[in-house]
Amino acid sequence: MRLHELLDHLIEAKYTRQREGPLASANRAVESLRFEVRLAHDLRCLKATGYGHGTGRLDEIGRMVGGWGRAGGSR
Repeated sequence: MRLHELLDHLIEAKYTRQREGPLASANRAVESLRFEVRLAHDLRCLKATGYGHGTGRLDEIGRMVGGWGRAGGSR
């Protein structure tokens, strides 16, 4: 579900002039997903390869969202 929340925040940011709020929410969703992926790994529900791939993608998404925010939220 958290992944859908992230997607909703990113879509909202794309179609609004006030992008700060949706991008901040997207950042929080990325951070929550990081914790969930870590928990899944710690509980042995996720193998090390999946954990590495998941955290790598989340880091990339976080950098992209942060860059969009620093660029003033422009398209």
